[in-house]
Amino acid sequence: MDLSSAVNQMYKSKEQMILLGLTGRTGSGCSTVARILEAENISNLDLKQYKEYDYNNVQERKNKVVYNYMCQNNRWEKFTVIEVSSVILACALEKGKDKFIEYINSITSEDNGCLVSIGEKEKLINTIKNLDETFRQAQECKLDSSIKINDLCHDGKIDPYYDFYVRKIKKIKKSFKDILEGFTCFEIIHDKSRGKQQKQYHLYTYIMQQMGNNVRSSGDPFNDSFEIDKYREFVERLERIIEIISEWDKRHKTNGSRICIDAIRNPYEAVFLKDKYRSFHLMAINTDDKDRKRRLKELNHEELLNLDNIEYPQKLKEAQEIFYHQNIQECLEKADIHVYNPDINNGKYYDLTEQLLKYVALMLHPGLITPTHLERCMQLAYNAKFNSGCLSRQVGAVVTREDYSIQSIGWNDVPKGQVSCNLRDVQGYCKNKDEESFSQYEIETPEFQKAMERINEMTQGKTGGRCMSYCFKDVYNGLKKDRNQVYTRSLHAEENAFLQISKYGGTPVTGGYLFTTASPCELCAKKAYQLGIRKIYYIDPYPGISPSHILKFGRQDNPEMILFQGAIGSAYLDFYEQRIALKDELELLTGVNVKKTIGESTGAESLAFGDIEYKHMDIALQFHGEYGRIDCIRNVSGIIKRDGIKRIKKHITWTGSSYNGVSLNKERSDDDITLQECNSDELPYIYEIIFAQEKKAGDIVQYEINVSLNDEKKVMEPYLAHMVKSKIDNLSIALEVPPNLVKDVVKTVYADLEMKTLVDKKSIETEAVNAEDDLVKYMVKIEKPNVNYTYAIEWKFGK
Repeated sequence: MDLSSAVNQMYKSKEQMILLGLTGRTGSGCSTVARILEAENISNLDLKQYKEYDYNNVQERKNKVVYNYMCQNNRWEKFTVIEVSSVILACALEKGKDKFIEYINSITSEDNGCLVSIGEKEKLINTIKNLDETFRQAQECKLDSSIKINDLCHDGKIDPYYDFYVRKIKKIKKSFKDILEGFTCFEIIHDKSRGKQQKQYHLYTYIMQQMGNNVRSSGDPFNDSFEIDKYREFVERLERIIEIISEWDKRHKTNGSRICIDAIRNPYEAVFLKDKYRSFHLMAINTDDKDRKRRLKELNHEELLNLDNIEYPQKLKEAQEIFYHQNIQECLEKADIHVYNPDINNGKYYDLTEQLLKYVALMLHPGLITPTHLERCMQLAYNAKFNSGCLSRQVGAVVTREDYSIQSIGWNDVPKGQVSCNLRDVQGYCKNKDEESFSQYEIETPEFQKAMERINEMTQGKTGGRCMSYCFKDVYNGLKKDRNQVYTRSLHAEENAFLQISKYGGTPVTGGYLFTTASPCELCAKKAYQLGIRKIYYIDPYPGISPSHILKFGRQDNPEMILFQGAIGSAYLDFYEQRIALKDELELLTGVNVKKTIGESTGAESLAFGDIEYKHMDIALQFHGEYGRIDCIRNVSGIIKRDGIKRIKKHITWTGSSYNGVSLNKERSDDDITLQECNSDELPYIYEIIFAQEKKAGDIVQYEINVSLNDEKKVMEPYLAHMVKSKIDNLSIALEVPPNLVKDVVKTVYADLEMKTLVDKKSIETEAVNAEDDLVKYMVKIEKPNVNYTYAIEWKFGK
């Protein structure tokens, strides 16, 4: 039996669906990653020449392991890319030309307050009027909530829908972008205190941003209201496209689906897909901000600033906007894979491609390589953040020495001994202002009490059983009409980690590293500088000036800020947890047990699977008298399948009273065979079949072994079994006993070598009587028995 196929089946489900969502700020490189994943085969990727020896570090060795694995069996397959921006455009186009023009007029109408001013608007509308074919194609493949995938399959429409959403709409979007990029627009903002304000945008960017927000909030790209029963329609549309691609792949491919979504910009879309698909991972594409801005050189400073405000909002206007507004910061927090996209000069994305290849390999084969030091440390910081009782944001931090040994772990939370914010509720405050839960200020300040009572009245019965936790900073700043951050009750995660070192007498960390799930604020950056932290690994940039003001001063001793790259969270566990121990997996794949192959000190050799194929194996157990002498005879004929076999080690398990040794029947064995016993006093009893000359592949061997046994104490287990570990054409097992010694004789078959899983059981009738020895014979014959099965005759003693 080829057990490699069983190993491959273990990973088969991983191949059926790989679903990868990309997220990142405009200019970070999501589209670049999507293009790399669309490569037809591994030879089309930008990969360096990997070393075969003389490695400089562990990472070079891991890269070689990944590359070798992905090169085998065509494991690299191109991803099908779903462009979110193209899907947004399709939502608008399927509404029809008139609705599209009506929307342009509505946002530029003075009657509606003139949201946007577009230069040469009439020219734009005339251009849109000439796009009849574009609108027709979108309407033919509309994909609103009324469309069911089963109906598309039944009507034979999977192919045209696949072609539209995978190919055509992307070309349409490019043409549409070329048209709109020739126009500039200004968003008009009416502010009573400042007067009429204008923000400049590229028209294409603005229109797509607005339609994206609209379709996420109401299911309609032209409706900016929030519809509670429709705000999930857009992500459900993405789900339908995933199902279309999956269905198309089933019909045209053999190795499942690999799908990339470019790009996810709302965190709750990622949450939906993660809950829906076990195989979904959100990959954040990160780059240094100066490199990102350089890539967006076509945008002027104002346009770039306005784009950043949309993608990275500091504060949303309305609470419901969290469900549909772009929020790259939260997407980065929810990402479980982080790749770094450095600037390049030669057009070759070596580093980026190497990272992608690694994670695709780990999606296919978890445990192929081990985590990096960076991943291990950041995973600890990631795990630590869930201890945080902060109501706004959970952050974790780890401090290490320069050898990545962990010195302390911290998370943002209140000082030890105080009650976390998430466990203090407004109702509890109003009922019982106990000193264990609330501060003296909270208990004794009248204006604070009134504020809490008002919140309690407004929130009664609306939390759905949740604790109505409150943020002291928000209440206090609301009372004082202030925005000061010093009133927070919590320590920051980095601050907490630093204090643990001092509190418990830790060793020095000068020259060490800080890992934090969010880059340090100005206060924590100063502490890191003072401690002599040399490198700060972070995931999400903090919206402040700490990198440029606190951490950049003079020419020496400035900590290095490094964007984290690696897998964390659920991806860390999914990628690095071995499905089967590597040693066992390699043995199953190759059929080679290293320990057995090398042999023990005797130099004997246990056959590996495939080393010999038996033409026949006849096994008989003969009872001479009721419990006197017992012989176990094995007559064997087989073909050697590999060169170099000198001797073969065999094992006997006997449950009876005594083992009296083994002998070779020379008349029925090859002349060049001798026999040697290895032990005679413990189970299993071992003997060696020794060949005068090393056997070569194709040699035929014939021998008969007689094992002398006894069971005067009547303790043997009543069975004769053979555990099949090599291919056998014909196997026979016989029991020869005096008449009436045994009863209820059955043939049993077990699906394992431990005789635990019974798959067949049949009664056996007497086959013949050996007149010379007066023995009754029971026999079973099996053609081509299953490898790793156990075949046996079992009985009961007595009449």
